[in-house]
Amino acid sequence: MQNIEQKYNKKNNAIFTFFLCLSVISIPMSFPLQVLFIEPYMALLPYLFLFIALLFILPIYNIYKLNFLIFSTPNILFFFILFVLFNQTIQFAFNFIELNEFISSILFLSLPILFYLPFRFYLNKYNFRLILIFLIAAGSINAVFYIFDTVSRFIFFEITSYSQLAFDYSVEQQEITNLDDANTARISTFSRSHGLMPSHTISSFWIMVSYFALMTLRNFKNFEKIVLTAIYFCILLVCMNFSSIIIFMFLAFFIYFDFFKLLFLRIAFTNLIFIFFGIFFLIALITFILINNENPLIKYFIDIVIFQINLLFDTGGFRLENMSTGTEATFSQQYFENFLAYIGALIEYPMTIIIGTGFSGTIIGYGGDTGIIETLAKFGPLMFIIFMFAYLRIIILSIKKMQLTKNEAVRNKFKFIISIMLSILIYEFHYSIWDQKYVFPLIIFAVAMFDSLNQSKKKPDIQSSV
Repeated sequence: MQNIEQKYNKKNNAIFTFFLCLSVISIPMSFPLQVLFIEPYMALLPYLFLFIALLFILPIYNIYKLNFLIFSTPNILFFFILFVLFNQTIQFAFNFIELNEFISSILFLSLPILFYLPFRFYLNKYNFRLILIFLIAAGSINAVFYIFDTVSRFIFFEITSYSQLAFDYSVEQQEITNLDDANTARISTFSRSHGLMPSHTISSFWIMVSYFALMTLRNFKNFEKIVLTAIYFCILLVCMNFSSIIIFMFLAFFIYFDFFKLLFLRIAFTNLIFIFFGIFFLIALITFILINNENPLIKYFIDIVIFQINLLFDTGGFRLENMSTGTEATFSQQYFENFLAYIGALIEYPMTIIIGTGFSGTIIGYGGDTGIIETLAKFGPLMFIIFMFAYLRIIILSIKKMQLTKNEAVRNKFKFIISIMLSILIYEFHYSIWDQKYVFPLIIFAVAMFDSLNQSKKKPDIQSSV
């Protein structure tokens, strides 16, 4: 990582690192704090710590260096902020959204951009390792509660007090007066746990983030890597978020066991080791499931796997409520229905071709199983292509540079960047999570790290290593 200063006070650096780490871990932990204190403003806690951290590093006394910081920030991030401001202002002006939705969307889609500064300019080997440790801790805390909550539901048939508090908090925030209109899965036995986060998808995502951070922290031997991957795989199996299981296995297979080399017509010895142990592990796992198929947790797991397969391939007559249209449909039918609904919105509101439908629940319903269509609608076709191009560019260039570099530490950082951005992108084909306040900052982390690893060698008097 590169630094904007030749040297700066070690005490300031220590204070900066401390508050930056608090800021990072409070991104996922802010929701439990909101629930426990019944206080939505806890969601701003990461940015309070971030502001304090920035006070100790930003050269506000030096206009030249401050200008360098500002003008070194990618134009696409400034463009994104302007687009969000413009978009939400129009939505508010036409009474599509309330004032609280307007303020909330602006804050939580703009404030995360501030993470670009420390992650781009002020990370060294020491504080980057600490941040990885805090990411591991955040995901691990969520994993422990996820397992505890799942066991409580399926083995002891009890709902944890936190799950009840989280449900009550969500109902209050959504201003639901009739509980029949609320999704009661969070407080239902024989239903998947939501973990500590607002949804089981985001909780599962943060468990994966802890795995990505762990793999970045140090170079594990092949056997150690296989064992750790198997542990995380089993945790996600217990969590039963199947999108996360598929994404996790793909990224472990593609990134951390070097199957990305197949893109360059190469194969590594670790590929063969992974295949061998993977087959052995799956056989052992399937045998265990079949032997214990009467266990309530395993029985539910089998039932939900069958349900997901039938829903995906339109077999068995299974249907699920389409959150956007309210109809009963298979997964493929939901895609078709929601795409038609979006086309209808474009015809009714032609201006949304340029400005999108907004980043709140406007014009078409959000929160369904077709995230990519929701994101297309939010941005509009033109802006969607622009931002998607920038997003994919980082992923593709990171894969190329990961292949070319011989420095293991740098390779690991590129792997972390790819894992974060690719996992969020793949989620789009089911749930859209990129704009969640507990997820979006990680995109900024990845963008800043990418720019730091690929920074120009210009202005050596300003840019020097920590």
